[in-house]
Formats: sequence, structure tokens, C-alpha cells
Amino acid sequence: MSNRVVEIQEHIAATERMLKQLQEAMLVKKPTASILANVRSLEKRRLDLESQFLEAAKDASKDVCAVRWFAEDRQPSAAVIGKAVSLFQDLTSVAYAAVSEGKPRENTNVGGKLREQSAFGIGYTFPGSVGVVLTLTNEQGLFDDLETSIDDAIKTVFNMLGSENKEQVAEFSRELGPGPVRALKKFTEHLVRTGFGFDAEWRRVENVKASIETPLAQLDSLLSIINETSTEETEEIKVTGILEAFDSPGKRFKIHTPEEEMLSGEVADYLLDRKWVINRSHKATITTTRIIRFSTETIETKVKLIKLVPLD
Repeated sequence: MSNRVVEIQEHIAATERMLKQLQEAMLVKKPTASILANVRSLEKRRLDLESQFLEAAKDASKDVCAVRWFAEDRQPSAAVIGKAVSLFQDLTSVAYAAVSEGKPRENTNVGGKLREQSAFGIGYTFPGSVGVVLTLTNEQGLFDDLETSIDDAIKTVFNMLGSENKEQVAEFSRELGPGPVRALKKFTEHLVRTGFGFDAEWRRVENVKASIETPLAQLDSLLSIINETSTEETEEIKVTGILEAFDSPGKRFKIHTPEEEMLSGEVADYLLDRKWVINRSHKATITTTRIIRFSTETIETKVKLIKLVPLD
């Protein structure tokens, strides 16, 4: 991070400390006109420094994501915020990996360059329940309005948090893979369990690129929607191999392919009445159905033999 950004961070932290000291003193006894003037001056200085921080972040090719956790009756502990930031990082990284690579992610694990490219830095905290300004490197070249994979990932995360039904969640799973939806569930689950709403704003200087506000009730609804969601995808494949087993009473089969792959599963009812020769080469048509249940975070694969033709 640039020296200018670090310098402004230090000034913001010092200003926040002075403000906190004055605000605590005001709780003990009635503030004087001088103290009130100092508070107003420090609040103005903080706003000026925050504007300078946005400009300095832009010069350092960094965008800013201001996130906040809120509740009506209390503030979150450091442990709650620490885990929430970590889970938000996981969600952002796996969404970035799916978007930038253009292929679904099976799990939430993201490492190496992808993790590094999507890693947040801590800017500063701000008042209003508990808020944290995060920074993220986002090289945009000559054009500030050019959409990058980072922009797409953040917007995808916000869109996922705004899901209103099972169909939308299932579509994200098909497009991005089950990994991002699992990360979304973990983040949402943590906030619901600890009782906090969440909002965020993604910006470069004054340009707000995307934002999301999710009160606790909305997060609770989202968690229920995720738990009710399951996806089912069926693919048909044709293989040639040796029929090693055909169990009519049990409706089961096994085929060994030349690629040393053993395929086994259920047999379609209309194939059960015929006698099949074991250890003979066959051409088979098989369907594989993958079922993802987000409530239990399990993936079930069903294999079914639907056509079988002897080759000799």
C-alpha cells in the first residue's frame, strides 16, 4: 500500500481516538461550548480525511468496499466482526475465482494467485454501529469506467446476497458452481446466528459502483431459501466397455471401460427382462444425475444405465 494511503490511515485513526475521548468525556459531564466546537472540528477533519483516503486509494489502483454490521440494541464484538470479515473474504474470493476463470467452483477453497488478487486490505473503521473500510487492488488502466473481474465479482456477491427465491439461488449454483453458494450460506449463517444485519458499498472515489443493504430479517429469509434449495443436473454419456456385472433383481450394473474407468449404478426397468452376457463388450448409454442439497451441503450422484447394445 502506498505511503500516502498509510499516512492518511494513521491520521484517521488518530482523529477517531480524539473524537472517542471527547465523546466519552461528554457522557460524564455536560460539554462546554469549546468541547462541542472541538467535536465538530474533528468530525469535519474525519470527513476530509476520508475523502483524501478515497483519492489516495484510487491513485494506488485500489477500490474501496465500506461494510457495516448493525443491530438495534447492541454492537458486534471484535470476534463477531473478525469472523464476518473472514467469511466475506471467502465469499468474495470464490466468486472472483468463478467469474475470472469463467467456470464453476465446486468448493470454497481458493488459494495462490486468485486469493492474492481478491484479498482485502483493512483501510479504517468508521462509526455507525460497526463499519470497516476495506481496500482491494483493481487495476483499470486508462479508463475508470472499465468493468474488471473484481468489479464483476463484487457485484455478483451483492446480487447473491439479494437473492429472493430458490430459483435465483439455484441459478447462481449452476452459473458459479456450488462453492460460492456454500460460502454465501456460511456468511449469512454467521450473521443470522449473531443477530446482525449487513450493508456494503463498493466505490472508487465518488463513483458508487454497487451497494447492498440486508437487514437481519432479510438475511434470515435468505438463509431459509438457501437451505430449501437443491439443484439437479443430468448428463447423458455413451461409452464402450466390458459388462462385468448385471444384477436384474437388484437392478444394478457394472461396466469397465478401456480407460480403466468402472461405471456402476441403477438399471432402467425396460432392460431387466433381457438376458445379458457378462464379460462381453457392449455399447452403453448412461445418464449421470448430480443432486446438490445446500441444507446438508451434500452432493449425490446417481448413475443409470438406459441403453445397452452387445458389440460381438
